[in-house]
Amino acid sequence: MLTLVVSLLTVLGCGSLDGDADISETPMAQLEQAISCGAPCGSILATIDGVNAYSNSPYQQTIMSCGRTGTNLYQSPEFVRRYWSTTRRVNLPSIRAAADLCTTKGTWSIRDNSYVPRHGNLIVFPVSSSSPAGHVAVVDNVSGGGSTIDIVEQNGVCAGRRSVPRTLAQCFLVVP
Repeated sequence: MLTLVVSLLTVLGCGSLDGDADISETPMAQLEQAISCGAPCGSILATIDGVNAYSNSPYQQTIMSCGRTGTNLYQSPEFVRRYWSTTRRVNLPSIRAAADLCTTKGTWSIRDNSYVPRHGNLIVFPVSSSSPAGHVAVVDNVSGGGSTIDIVEQNGVCAGRRSVPRTLAQCFLVVP
């Protein structure tokens, strides 16, 4: 059955994270938990500092892309790469999984989840059973004395915005 689903997804033009992951490695649970947002693939979900976060529907919250085959279009790393490139003039490297950003060296500093982030920092979420590549988003606002973070994300919740506890972060990326 997985082979049939993979074949169908390939015909429909569904790519994978950064073009490195093989969609045939995608667990059936990932395919079954894909969320359809009602917003067509590529629709704007949210905007931060003039940078749009797009819908990956019907594959929200999976490593599959509703965009071009073999790309990471509409995945969370693509969004934060575009955001930092546009707003900070910082280029993030291609990565296999969002969670890899916590160990990727660059012109940014990496802070643990005790750090209280600021607008424009990146929040990286760890790999989990429901998120096999982790997740990354842009910090929009911090409240509750630093305990709650409002984020803008792509390939996360359908609204493109949500609030999360700071302690959920694996790390934060900060441009000096």
